Amino acid sequence: MSLLQSTVHNSRSLIPAQPATIRRFIKQMRGGSQSWLVQCDNDRHYVAKFLGNPQGRRTLMNELIAYQLIRQLDVVTPPLALLHLPEDLAQHDELYFLMGDKRVRPEGRLHLGSQVPMDPATTAIFDFLPDRLLSKVSNLSDFATMFVLDKWLHQTDSRQAVFIRNTHSRATSYLAHFIDHGKCFDGSSWELRDAPLHGLAVQKKAYSEINMRSLVEIALSKVENISEEDLLATAPAIPTVWFEQGDRECLEMLLSHLRQRQLTLPLLITRHLNHLGF
Repeated sequence: MSLLQSTVHNSRSLIPAQPATIRRFIKQMRGGSQSWLVQCDNDRHYVAKFLGNPQGRRTLMNELIAYQLIRQLDVVTPPLALLHLPEDLAQHDELYFLMGDKRVRPEGRLHLGSQVPMDPATTAIFDFLPDRLLSKVSNLSDFATMFVLDKWLHQTDSRQAVFIRNTHSRATSYLAHFIDHGKCFDGSSWELRDAPLHGLAVQKKAYSEINMRSLVEIALSKVENISEEDLLATAPAIPTVWFEQGDRECLEMLLSHLRQRQLTLPLLITRHLNHLGF
């Protein structure tokens, strides 16, 4: 029997079992997945990624798996939730993907949302900070942890984060929230390779503001403590309807390879640090 044969939502999952229902579309977001900012019946805002997006349905699975591993490493990342798309809203005039010269509608009713940390109507959320303000980011060390995780998961997109000002402090400070993990495992290809230039933050000065070598060692020890059981426990959060034929077997093989990659990760990280001059 496959280790991933059961897809019943288990108690260890960090994803709420009950989907939130999309109530309104606010605006389309930038990016290859052609996501939308939406508001749901719980009054929360989410960046919604829809099944059938141009980057592939596997990228939604990648988000769920990576999110649960990121949380185990105590990195700040917005909560994820399954999103239900009602039939009436599925016919929204602007809800389609542009694929070449074709317009393609999302597939099905169950999709994925990354919760917006604050109400975007009342709080400024920055997707970029000037280099001079990076020292004001209170969790800048998370960039080192994500460097290790992105290398382990073969993240092929640039490492992305949004920044929110801490209004509870007299001194100016920001909190980084790490987002957008769909291109882990090289997106829909589900491959793990050695690529020094992949998965780096656009603002590379974030790495020079911290003691990368020391923080990377701490992150590696945390990754080393992620067990095979922890890895397999990430899979049951994936809705059954997202799987296509052969996906379960491919996912089981991917997680097995990810487990093996833990053993060689310290050497890989050292090689990448040297290559990048950190």
